[in-house]
Amino acid sequence: MADSYAFDVTSSTLTGEVRYWKDLPEKPLLIQFTKTGYYTYYDVPIDVFEAFRDAPSKGKFFHNFIKGRYAWKKGNFNPEQPDLHTNKHFRTILKH
Repeated sequence: MADSYAFDVTSSTLTGEVRYWKDLPEKPLLIQFTKTGYYTYYDVPIDVFEAFRDAPSKGKFFHNFIKGRYAWKKGNFNPEQPDLHTNKHFRTILKH
């Protein structure tokens, strides 16, 4: 099982749980949004995850540095059950 870094955002109205797997090739960042559920973002560098974790405003950081910059898929990420999202070509298509 792949290890992940996780934190719960109790002070944000935008996000809840955030999880990141630095050792997986797809570098997935899982964000639970309070109104729309889970989204997984791919090929996110660890320094972006760390800056997001440390940002005083998760919403501002998300909108300025994550949204629109990384391929994404609605839904939870399960490192034990790879699917199409692990395909680099598929992640490239998601960006457009």
